[in-house]
Amino acid sequence: MATEDLTTYTEVDPNNKVSITSTTATITQLSRDTDAYVYKDCGADQLSNFKVELEIKFTSWQKWALCMFFGVSNVIANAANWTNGIMAYVYIGSDSNSYIYFYNRNTTTTVTSDRISLSVKYYITIERVDDIATLYIYTDSDKTNLFDSIQLTNCGTDKWRYFYVMSSNYRYGSHEVISGTLSNYVLKYGQSNMITSLMW
Repeated sequence: MATEDLTTYTEVDPNNKVSITSTTATITQLSRDTDAYVYKDCGADQLSNFKVELEIKFTSWQKWALCMFFGVSNVIANAANWTNGIMAYVYIGSDSNSYIYFYNRNTTTTVTSDRISLSVKYYITIERVDDIATLYIYTDSDKTNLFDSIQLTNCGTDKWRYFYVMSSNYRYGSHEVISGTLSNYVLKYGQSNMITSLMW
């Protein structure tokens, strides 16, 4: 499958924290008090069952920093203002350790990966099939070395319109920053009655 052309996506980035090429979104000093997001309109109810592949690598971060690298929603806004959807993001907690969080905004359910490391490229696969969404984290491009997998099991029959490759999580007065690259997105999607398996 061809990678998504990110230059065709809509970018909201008034503070110029995101640089877009056809394959890569480069995040530079993205702070929690920045409003920034990049998304694609896939059409009403088109994002039901789907499979997404992508790569992430973060080069610097501070405690409390956050960057979303995947999301589906019916809301056009940064992730802090979503009222529905599923998202995956990197967050650096109070212990200065960093994890991938997989979050269902509808049910406020969150699952968390093992600790991830700075300056390491991770190869991500995210699948949603009916009620279950699973996020796989690999450390090699062939995806033979599974680092961790996390799962949301209560996704219901929700369908979404907008696909996000990144978003800030706006929090006024929170200046902690994160930098890195989000790249090589491959997206396959369709109605639940059309897809029983999204493997290719």
